[in-house]
Amino acid sequence: MRIGALAGIVGTIVMVACGGSGDASPTGVNSTGGTAGDGSVTATINGTAWRSSKALDHALRASANAPIITLSATNLPYSIAIAIGPITGPATFSMDVGNPSNAVVTMTAGSLTTIWSTALSGGKGSVTVTTLTATRIAGTFSFDAISNAGAATVQVRNGTFDLAF
Repeated sequence: MRIGALAGIVGTIVMVACGGSGDASPTGVNSTGGTAGDGSVTATINGTAWRSSKALDHALRASANAPIITLSATNLPYSIAIAIGPITGPATFSMDVGNPSNAVVTMTAGSLTTIWSTALSGGKGSVTVTTLTATRIAGTFSFDAISNAGAATVQVRNGTFDLAF
């Protein structure tokens, strides 16, 4: 199940990072070289403040009763996706290796994409859902994600999200 969830998250990130709508308008340059975000997901990635692009924020679930929710947010060069589950209401979910909840970070530089995940050995973290309704999910997250390509661990701290379904 973890491999399937991880593959689903990576697929979601790739579609979101490469897709998006033409409605996104840059709001300046951020310290990671991308545009300053206007979205509903924020975090500190390796010590640098990051905010998503509103047009690329998504919260997905298969149905109102689906036990897994996927959050994805992009503002290049970074994308973050988090799978939460099984979820029935507000709670804290471990993203340590071996748990069904996990996170993926991608960084795109030109044609090269690096992927880190909490599902790999050494990955750890948590996501806390503070609000879960039929139309909205909100909460916080913090994690260390590991690269399968030998890149240094990425640290994501002080993460927040507030997304509509």
